Amino acid sequence: AIVKPSELAPATQETIAELFANHFSPNYIYPLKANAQEMQDYLNNRFDYIFYTGGTSAAKSIMAAAAKHL
Repeated sequence: AIVKPSELAPATQETIAELFANHFSPNYIYPLKANAQEMQDYLNNRFDYIFYTGGTSAAKSIMAAAAKHL
């Protein structure tokens, strides 16, 4: 699983990255630190599932990118 915390909350992003690195193998769960443009690049890949919580504009962008791989 890839977990991508908001880049707008850098302290939370760092805390999640540290916690996951200390408790999980990156083969199973990976904290991704990326800004909006970098995330668009990641969304060019095919994902089996995407679970998103956040704002509407980002959701529409994620949905459009994911729809290309249906």
